[in-house]
Amino acid sequence: PAHRKSGIFVRMIDRAIDFARTRLGAQAILGISLTNHIISQKIVAKIGFKDVGMEVDYVPQRMLAQEGAAGPAATLLQYYDLGRTEHALCHLPPSYALWFARLLSDGNIAGPRQITMATGLDPRLSLAEAKDMPRFDMARLLVRRAGCDFWTLVGEAEAAAEAAGRRSFQVLINLGSAEGAAAVELLRGWGYACSGLLPGYLE
Repeated sequence: PAHRKSGIFVRMIDRAIDFARTRLGAQAILGISLTNHIISQKIVAKIGFKDVGMEVDYVPQRMLAQEGAAGPAATLLQYYDLGRTEHALCHLPPSYALWFARLLSDGNIAGPRQITMATGLDPRLSLAEAKDMPRFDMARLLVRRAGCDFWTLVGEAEAAAEAAGRRSFQVLINLGSAEGAAAVELLRGWGYACSGLLPGYLE
């Protein structure tokens, strides 16, 4: 508390960006801001971060209560370009194509994109990684390739998350292939809500 209102948050963000650029060789930074932290949103927006999505119930209420939040808060997904000139082809699932295209344009995220009327998954097995995140009461499935076992894969990961007592479950899909766009449409049909884009995250 003694360091609040001293500009320390801006200096921390500047230091993190410099570290990502010079030490890690990163091409972009993905960040998260709580919707009830108006000051942090304004600061990162001024620096150049672009909103690319919003997640409901990402931060558990028990954690928000420790910070003095009066009620639930969503989180904004944010993207900061470190000079990357072009992204790989992005296949836009039809149900979200206009929204995704607008997010990419508003974020000045360059690269080819196309609306993909994909109906099938990759005939090979999926390439995926399950991540348990007990601190956030969440589990996540990172799908780099949506294959013929996609339905079984998601079902098993959902069941494992529920058995572990997780309150929410996320599936991140690589949109670098037509099968990724098909997987997003399938998830939508299964009752999933789309939170937004994480440009470059699964490239």
